[in-house]
Order: sequence, then structure tokens, then C-alpha cells
Amino acid sequence: MINYTQTQLKSDILAWPGNPLFIGEWALASSASFTNAQLSQYAQSQLTAFQSAVGGWTYWTWKFYNDDGSANGWSMKDMINLGFLQL
Repeated sequence: MINYTQTQLKSDILAWPGNPLFIGEWALASSASFTNAQLSQYAQSQLTAFQSAVGGWTYWTWKFYNDDGSANGWSMKDMINLGFLQL
């Protein structure tokens, strides 16, 4: 499913005929039960697809309130520090 998602997202982004596409407010917060390896793969799939957006992208938030260093998918800072997002 993850590879399909990356392929489909990238295809949809590249096929966009309008103004430069900007991917706004995405996050790794999910109700799905991911292992750490799956979450890392999902994060990299998202980044790979979003790199095709000429207008760029933005993560939901840099630091989520009550940010305690746990794997909080809303916090870009946590996701980078824990190695899930590799920019």
C-alpha cells in the first residue's frame, strides 16, 4: 500500500495542470498502527511524492504543544529527532 500511495501521489502531483501545486499541512499523525519501520517508510514515501510539488510543502507544525520527545506525529521536530523524517 505504501508504494502505491507514493506512486499515486507523485503521479497526481505531476499531472496537476494548474498553478504551481503547494502541499499544505500534512503530518505523520495517524490512527493506523505502524511499526517504526513502516512509519519511516511511510514518511519517506510522502516526502518523495511531495518533492514533485513545484510550490513546495509544509508540515503541520514544527513543535506540538506538550512536546515531550515521544513519537508525536503532529510534531515535525519529534519526527526528525526520532529519525522518522529524514530531510
